[in-house]
Amino acid sequence: MRILVASSTFLKDDKDQAPAFVKNQIEAMKRHDKNLSFTVLAPDNSYYYSTTKPNKAYKEIRYHYFWPHRFERLTGRGIVPALRSNKLLYLQVPFLFFFGFWALLRTTHKQKPDIIYAHWFTPQALQAAIVSKLTKTPFGFTTHASDVMVLKSVPGSHKLVRRVCRKARFITSVSGRTTERLRYFFSDEDWRWVDKKLSLLPMGVERFESQIKTGKVNALMQQIGIEENNFVIFSLGRLVDIKGLNYLIDAFNELEAKRDDLKLVIAGDGTERERLEKQAAESKWPKRIIFTGYVSGDSRKALLKRHDVFVQSSIVDAAGHSEGMPVAIMEAMANGKIVVATNVTGGEEIIDSSIGRVVEQKSAQSLARALQEILSINEQQKASMRRNALSKAKDFSWDHLAKEYIAILKGA
Repeated sequence: MRILVASSTFLKDDKDQAPAFVKNQIEAMKRHDKNLSFTVLAPDNSYYYSTTKPNKAYKEIRYHYFWPHRFERLTGRGIVPALRSNKLLYLQVPFLFFFGFWALLRTTHKQKPDIIYAHWFTPQALQAAIVSKLTKTPFGFTTHASDVMVLKSVPGSHKLVRRVCRKARFITSVSGRTTERLRYFFSDEDWRWVDKKLSLLPMGVERFESQIKTGKVNALMQQIGIEENNFVIFSLGRLVDIKGLNYLIDAFNELEAKRDDLKLVIAGDGTERERLEKQAAESKWPKRIIFTGYVSGDSRKALLKRHDVFVQSSIVDAAGHSEGMPVAIMEAMANGKIVVATNVTGGEEIIDSSIGRVVEQKSAQSLARALQEILSINEQQKASMRRNALSKAKDFSWDHLAKEYIAILKGA
């Protein structure tokens, strides 16, 4: 079976800061079924330059959408964050849609796939719907986070979304909250036929309990200022407004001052980094808050293994955008960690009191209370929560989810 995957975000290599879940999904499906043939079509970007290297799981095709190429910054780190950081990038939106459509049409004619699989509704599913009609190639898509809601204020968007969904052979959604965003465009009657072709499936995690020796973990932690006796509160992801990290920093400063072993580690990079570092520097405990920058490889594995509590402090922003189901939550659980998440992350669908805590968004006080509660429970209770997190995370392993995605693709 030949599958053409269209995605606006696809990392160029392991050093690229783009999310890896589309790549991990393809590699997992290929491991389970060697007869699947994948071609990935993604836009280029100027955030990170790398020569495309051969991959046994897929063939990669990049296309340009703006000239000079050094200004291609709409894709590669997420379209919505890019637009917020630089309003001039709105000028690139029509170019991205047109050249993405043209590249998809050309690649479909050349590769002759059995199905087009689009990640994100806007613009990939929209492009795929047109190409599907022109080439008679079936398509389906996965909706992530707010990729449909960006069309909310566009005239005629309800009719457009319904038409694309009607033509799609399958639809998958990464969380119940993401599903509700799609449902916004439908009446109760129309939703019945969408619901029949929709599957709720998150992106997965590649492995459980990072395979890295304790000695190496300790050495890497010492490099960033983490000692063996520290209790580490950890957050991982892009440093953008939607992550709500300003609330986490405020919450950290409300914790008991007598706990001098506490450290807050924030890993990642993004447009909000300078503002967050300034907030941390002016806080009560500036030396206890550590920004690592972007992490990958052994450093990422070490942090996932070493921390004590993972926090996903995401919010719904002023424009109504929010998370889908952050893979970082599942990575933390897959490493047997206690998780605290706000009630707009998608994490509220999988986290209960036996694993961690779910709190109100945009509330440093709620985050602080949850963290304080976890700090106060005994080690036996903490160990039980870690075991429960690890057990629950098995539902989100790629070994499990890949089979379900394969069945959907083949059934289309």
